[in-house]
Amino acid sequence: IMHTNLITVSPKATLVEAKELIDKWAIDHLLVLNAKGKLVGIITDSDFVAIAINLMEQLEESEPEEDDFEDVDDDLEDLDWPEPVKKMQREWIGRSEGAEVTFRVDGREDAFEVFTTRPDTLFGATYMVISPEHPWVGELTTDPQRAAVEAYGEEAARKSDRDRQMSKDKTGVFTGSFCVNPATGKEIPIWVADYVMMGYGTGAIMAVPAHDTRDFEFATKFELPIAQVVETPDGSDWRGFTDPGTSVNSGFISGLPTAEAKA
Repeated sequence: IMHTNLITVSPKATLVEAKELIDKWAIDHLLVLNAKGKLVGIITDSDFVAIAINLMEQLEESEPEEDDFEDVDDDLEDLDWPEPVKKMQREWIGRSEGAEVTFRVDGREDAFEVFTTRPDTLFGATYMVISPEHPWVGELTTDPQRAAVEAYGEEAARKSDRDRQMSKDKTGVFTGSFCVNPATGKEIPIWVADYVMMGYGTGAIMAVPAHDTRDFEFATKFELPIAQVVETPDGSDWRGFTDPGTSVNSGFISGLPTAEAKA
């Protein structure tokens, strides 16, 4: 098994474009598909790419069904991939259920459309993160922060996608701008960080550090607020807890189990 390498691409890629990407990167990369059969990335592994190509061909003729992806999901257990990449794969292949949330930029008419698989944690979003390649970076960066943001963008451009995805040492810089959490009405800071990729969703995420591993690492390093919105089933430490539980501190969904809170 080769080392894993996630290369993000346009989620609107067609089968022809996907095959061109395979030619470009050689037949040792796996296409990562979302629930609608759209290409969202490529993962290195020569034993798996044939399955992905076959799926793409089938999906051009019909809407994907959950069963189309079961074998792919099962085979993940046998692959020597880092667990974060397996988790990303499980969330996207035939299982990308979630919601789009709008975050209004403070003082502007612009708004971010953010996709999340955990809308039940919206009350716990304490900051926003955008990719260094996001087209709004320049507009959102205030003058006092401009030099730092530009330097960070140059630094991020020198890293591979794999390094950005797998690094435990989170890096980032504050843009100087804020957006509004639509659930709490509170202003939250907008950061630029290279653990967010333009090829994933919209290139912007709502960061819920209490219940997302990467967000937790980032918030801990930069001393950003961490707000609990999910209670663990056994009462254990909730910091960094990512599994289903019971919503707390979440307004009208407080007290609901995760499955109901997400509905």
